[in-house]
Amino acid sequence: MRALGGGFGHALWQAPHRPLFFLAGLWALTAPLAWLLPADFGPEPVSFHRHELLFGMGGAAVGGYLLTALPAWTNRACRGRVGPRITGHLCLLWLLARLSFALSGHLPFAIHLIGGSAYFVLLASFLAKSLLQARLWNRLWTVLVVTALGTAEAFLAWPGDSGGTIDGSILVTLLFALTISLVGGRAVPAFTRHWLARTNSGTRLADTPLLQAAALVLHLAALIALLCGWEREAGFCLILSALLQLVRLARWRSWHALRYPALFILHLAWLWLPLGLALTGLALSAPDIIDRATALHGLTMGAMGSMVLAIMARAAMVREDGKLRLGLRLALAFALVFLSAALRVLAPMLTLDWLDPTTIPAAAWMLGWLFFLSAYPRALTGPLEGPVLSAAHLRDHSLEQPRECAVSERWKTRNLPMPPMKSIPAPDTNPQTEAIEAIRPSFDDLVELSDISLGAAAGTDMPEALVALARRAESVGWKLEDAKDAIRQLARERLGAEGAAYD
Repeated sequence: MRALGGGFGHALWQAPHRPLFFLAGLWALTAPLAWLLPADFGPEPVSFHRHELLFGMGGAAVGGYLLTALPAWTNRACRGRVGPRITGHLCLLWLLARLSFALSGHLPFAIHLIGGSAYFVLLASFLAKSLLQARLWNRLWTVLVVTALGTAEAFLAWPGDSGGTIDGSILVTLLFALTISLVGGRAVPAFTRHWLARTNSGTRLADTPLLQAAALVLHLAALIALLCGWEREAGFCLILSALLQLVRLARWRSWHALRYPALFILHLAWLWLPLGLALTGLALSAPDIIDRATALHGLTMGAMGSMVLAIMARAAMVREDGKLRLGLRLALAFALVFLSAALRVLAPMLTLDWLDPTTIPAAAWMLGWLFFLSAYPRALTGPLEGPVLSAAHLRDHSLEQPRECAVSERWKTRNLPMPPMKSIPAPDTNPQTEAIEAIRPSFDDLVELSDISLGAAAGTDMPEALVALARRAESVGWKLEDAKDAIRQLARERLGAEGAAYD
C-alpha cells in the first residue's frame, strides 16, 4: 500500500468507496475465471465462484456503501468519519479473506475461520462504535446485517456444515437478498424522491413503511423456515414477499425515471429482487417447475449483480447540471450484467442449442464488469465530489466535519481568531478578525468552508479545492474573497508553501 503514493496518505484511501467498490468490480470479473482453470489446479469452481461472488464481490460492495453513507448519517453527532487507515485495514482483511478461502484446503481450520471472518468483524465493530456514539438506534440494523454476513461466512467454513450443499447457498443468498432489500429499499425511493422534487413534476412517490415491513417480515420468516427444514413454507413466504416488493416498485413512479438513466437503472435492478425471490420460492415449493440453481442465479446475478453495479456506477458518473450522467461504458456495463442474468435464468427453459447456460451468460457478465472497471478509474483519485452517490448540490460528506466537533477538534489547536459568538468575546483587532467580523459568518459555515478549502490535504489539488470553496461560499451567501480571507491562515498552516496559492 505504501507504493500507492505514500501509503495511507494517497487519495485512494481517503474515501472507503474508492478501493472497496474497485475490489468488488475486480472480483466480479475475476471469480468466474475459476471455470477456466484445469480441474487439478486451483479451487473447485462451483463452490469458489458461488462463495466469492457472494462474500467477495458482495462483501466489498456492502462495506463500501455503508461506510460511504455513514458520515452522512452521523453528520450532526461528530462521529462516522472513515479514516484512511480503517479503509486500508478493511481492504487488507478483505484480501486476506480471499486468500484464506482459496487456500482453505491447506490451512488449519482456525486460521481459515479467522481469515474469512475478520473483514466483517472489523466492519461491524466500526459501524457499531460510530452509530452507538451518535445514538443512531434506527441505523443499528446495518450492524446486524454485517454481523449476520460474518456469521454466515463462519458457518460455511465450519467442518461438517452444509456450506457445500445447495441448502447452505440458499440461506446465504437469501441473506444477501435481505441486505439488498434493506439498502436498496431505502436508496432507490430516496434517489427517486429527490429527482421528482428537483424536476418539480408535482408527482409524489407513494411508498409506505408498512409495505416494506411486511415484505421484510415474510423474508425473515422464509429464512427461519429454511433453518427449520420447512422448505415448502419458506417458498410460500418468499413468493408473498416478492409480490409486496413488486407492489413497492410499482408505487415508485418508475416511468418518471425514464428521463434520468442514472436513476432508471436502479429501478431496473430492483426488478430482479421480486423476480429472484419469486423464482426461489417456486423452486422451494414446486421444485419440478424450476431447479434451485437457476432460481438462485436470479438473485445473485440478477438482483445482487445489477443492484451492486447500478449503485457503484454512481461513484464513477460525471456530474452535469445537478445530474449524474450515465456514460456509454457504464450503460454497456449495466446492460450486459442485466442481460447475463436473464440469459442464465432463461437458458434452461429454452431449447436453443447455441445458448449454453453457463458459458454465454458468464461471458456477458465478465464483459459487463470489464466495462465497469474501464470507467471506474476517475473515481479512484482526484477531488471527492459529494455526496458520492448522489448528484445533490455540493456538500461533501467525506470532507465535511460534523458540527459538534468543530470547536474541540478544529479551532482549539490553531491560532486563527475565533469568529464572534455570543459565548466567546471577540479577540483583539487584527486583519483576520476584521475580515471575519465584516462578513459576520456563522461559525458552522466557516468551519465547513475551511474543510473544503483544505481538500488538498486529502488528495484534492488546489484548483479543485477552490472550485469547491467557491460553490459552497455562494450557497451560504458569501463573497468568495471574504471567505478566502477568513481561512487563508488555516491554508498556510496546513499546506505550507502551497497555501500561497490563495493569494
